[in-house]
Amino acid sequence: MTIDDDDIIGTWSSFVVMASSLPHALADLTSFRAREVINDGRDVHGRVVVLGAFDGCDEDALVKLQRSPLPHDLDGVRALLRRVRLRARAPYSGAEYGYYVGDVERAREGEEGDGDVECDVLYPGCLSAEAEAREKLLRKHVTRNSTQRVIVVRETPKMYEEAHERYISSIPREATAWVRKILSLEKEKERLLHVDDEFLLNTDPKWTTHPECATTARETWMGHPSVVDLYCLAIAMDENLRSLRDVRARHLPALRAMLSKGREVIARVYGVRAEDMRVYVHYPPQFYHFHVHFQALSAKEVGCATERAHQLEDVIDNVERDGDFYAKANLSLKMGERDHLYELYSSS
Repeated sequence: MTIDDDDIIGTWSSFVVMASSLPHALADLTSFRAREVINDGRDVHGRVVVLGAFDGCDEDALVKLQRSPLPHDLDGVRALLRRVRLRARAPYSGAEYGYYVGDVERAREGEEGDGDVECDVLYPGCLSAEAEAREKLLRKHVTRNSTQRVIVVRETPKMYEEAHERYISSIPREATAWVRKILSLEKEKERLLHVDDEFLLNTDPKWTTHPECATTARETWMGHPSVVDLYCLAIAMDENLRSLRDVRARHLPALRAMLSKGREVIARVYGVRAEDMRVYVHYPPQFYHFHVHFQALSAKEVGCATERAHQLEDVIDNVERDGDFYAKANLSLKMGERDHLYELYSSS
């Protein structure tokens, strides 16, 4: 579905967005020109994703909206965008992501508002990468977020070498610049729970019910009602450790430290014990710098399906038995049928 160039949400005089303010400093979405709904919210995530552009910006951006219920048609999404007022739900990491909670204003006088809507803005055009690299990132986000059939592929070591390695090498280095900024403590210091020579542990932006990190006292986090949604992320310091496929026997000390120290820190800060959380690794990962997810068992089960999640304890056991286990194993991957990685599998 498309619209004419002159069909603009809002007016130029009401709100002008410059590229430097995207995606992390928006007040509302009135200057976003919705051009196409690329995900109608009927997939497992229930997110409506729209492709378009902001006034004053030459490159496209994506806006992701989530609440229940959400409109599925372009006219309905446009109407919703006009009513959303944004407030940040996570600090800006320096990447192409902006994370917001949107307050949906009343449609008519006397009516109640429709509550909150989670809103992610993805704008690779804000990065300092070359135009071709930004375009690759945009295509990746469009493909990943579009409505499509989800499939499972059984990846052999040969498929990894011939296709997956090519896929990883095509990702611009700027795509993980935000990770390096976090590891250097340049970004997200207010979310920092632990850092040492092996890894860093932060609260994850997906934990949307967490108390405001910058303004609430840490002693109030212990036993806070939001711990039922606990979601933390540990990122390895080793930049050469990209994914599960790279794990070898020499990485065991770091893996054991991430598991034991991560659990210890979370128990001390939040009161959530080891038996109350799942600790897992994604394959394939969302970004190719090794990281581990810590999630309360009581939290909404997002990202922990068996087609993608590998329990860290199982990973450690496998590598203890065979230091090259993940170099030789066949691994199942879940992806969309239009994913570029799936194209590479099919052509190799």
